[in-house]
Amino acid sequence: MNSTLAFTYLKRPAPALPSLGHVLHQALAKVARVAPQPRKLTRAEEAAPVREMAWRVRESDPGFSADLYAAAARHESLAD
Repeated sequence: MNSTLAFTYLKRPAPALPSLGHVLHQALAKVARVAPQPRKLTRAEEAAPVREMAWRVRESDPGFSADLYAAAARHESLAD
Protein backbone atom coordinates (compact mmCIF):
# COMPACT_ATOMS: atom_id res chain seq x y z
CA MET A 1 0.00 0.00 0.00
CA ASN A 2 1.57 3.27 -1.02
CA SER A 3 1.23 6.48 0.96
CA THR A 4 -1.46 7.98 -1.30
CA LEU A 5 -3.63 4.92 -1.02
CA ALA A 6 -3.05 4.67 2.74
CA PHE A 7 -3.91 8.33 3.21
CA THR A 8 -7.10 7.99 1.17
CA TYR A 9 -8.06 4.75 2.89
CA LEU A 10 -7.31 5.89 6.44
CA LYS A 11 -8.69 9.40 6.06
CA ARG A 12 -11.98 9.70 7.89
CA PRO A 13 -14.21 12.74 7.98
CA ALA A 14 -13.86 14.80 11.12
CA PRO A 15 -16.87 14.61 13.43
CA ALA A 16 -19.17 17.56 12.90
CA LEU A 17 -19.02 20.05 15.74
CA PRO A 18 -22.29 21.62 16.82
CA SER A 19 -22.69 25.28 16.00
CA LEU A 20 -22.48 27.87 18.74
CA GLY A 21 -26.16 28.66 18.25
CA HIS A 22 -27.08 25.02 18.78
CA VAL A 23 -24.97 24.79 21.94
CA LEU A 24 -26.51 27.98 23.36
CA HIS A 25 -30.01 26.79 22.49
CA GLN A 26 -29.43 23.49 24.31
CA ALA A 27 -28.00 25.28 27.37
CA LEU A 28 -30.88 27.76 27.58
CA ALA A 29 -33.43 24.98 27.15
CA LYS A 30 -31.86 23.11 30.06
CA VAL A 31 -31.90 26.21 32.27
CA ALA A 32 -35.52 26.93 31.37
CA ARG A 33 -36.53 23.42 32.44
CA VAL A 34 -34.67 23.72 35.75
CA ALA A 35 -35.48 27.34 36.68
CA PRO A 36 -38.52 27.63 38.92
CA GLN A 37 -41.39 29.63 37.53
CA PRO A 38 -42.39 32.52 39.80
CA ARG A 39 -45.83 32.05 41.27
CA LYS A 40 -48.51 34.69 41.04
CA LEU A 41 -49.09 36.62 44.25
CA THR A 42 -52.49 36.46 45.88
CA ARG A 43 -54.47 39.66 46.28
CA ALA A 44 -53.80 39.60 50.02
CA GLU A 45 -50.05 39.34 49.37
CA GLU A 46 -50.24 42.26 46.94
CA ALA A 47 -52.20 44.38 49.44
CA ALA A 48 -49.88 43.64 52.37
CA PRO A 49 -47.26 46.32 51.52
CA VAL A 50 -50.03 48.92 51.16
CA ARG A 51 -51.41 48.01 54.57
CA GLU A 52 -47.88 48.23 56.00
CA MET A 53 -47.48 51.72 54.54
CA ALA A 54 -50.86 52.70 55.98
CA TRP A 55 -49.70 51.50 59.41
CA ARG A 56 -46.49 53.58 59.18
CA VAL A 57 -48.26 56.84 58.26
CA ARG A 58 -51.31 56.42 60.53
CA GLU A 59 -50.12 58.98 63.10
CA SER A 60 -48.65 61.57 60.76
CA ASP A 61 -51.44 61.47 58.15
CA PRO A 62 -54.54 59.60 59.35
CA GLY A 63 -56.60 60.51 56.28
CA PHE A 64 -54.02 59.12 53.89
CA SER A 65 -53.69 56.04 56.08
CA ALA A 66 -57.45 55.46 55.88
CA ASP A 67 -57.31 55.86 52.09
CA LEU A 68 -54.53 53.27 51.89
CA TYR A 69 -56.47 50.81 54.05
CA ALA A 70 -59.54 51.33 51.85
CA ALA A 71 -57.50 50.79 48.69
CA ALA A 72 -56.02 47.57 50.07
CA ALA A 73 -59.45 46.29 51.07
CA ARG A 74 -60.90 47.15 47.68
CA HIS A 75 -58.02 45.44 45.89
CA GLU A 76 -58.53 42.27 47.90
CA SER A 77 -62.25 42.23 47.13
CA LEU A 78 -61.77 42.45 43.36
CA ALA A 79 -62.22 39.24 41.36
CA ASP A 80 -59.40 38.01 39.14
